[in-house]
Amino acid sequence: MQTKTLVTLLLGLFLSSHSFAEDFSSDTYADRFSAATRYAQAADVRKMMNDMIVEAVQQAPEKDRKKIVDFLNANINIAYLENAMIASMTKHFTADELSALANFYGSSRGKSILSKFGPYMSDIAPIMQKELARAIETADKKWH
Repeated sequence: MQTKTLVTLLLGLFLSSHSFAEDFSSDTYADRFSAATRYAQAADVRKMMNDMIVEAVQQAPEKDRKKIVDFLNANINIAYLENAMIASMTKHFTADELSALANFYGSSRGKSILSKFGPYMSDIAPIMQKELARAIETADKKWH
């Protein structure tokens, strides 16, 4: 699976919050960390990664897909990813924003949306990457 696809998916997840937040009167590191941890639990990183893997291996021969999915799932360190997500989210988002994410993705609507992100990102990520490459190529021609 490509790193760009993972980054794009995570950015999409992080940027798609709604206003379901608790009213945080403070925005301490502890508040942010707590809300980010709640988000990671609500988002179910293991399922999110499995969904991404299943979509990513659609390019592989059908006879090899299950073997590849099983191998990748067995070799992805979910705790490492969750800790990295929590650390980055704690750094960049307020406690209020993180609470909104956790509340939304913990809801039935949020879970439904999250379950569709793998197929959505499988569709859109290659298009985004191609467009970014085209824009970089255009910039390179203009400045060189």
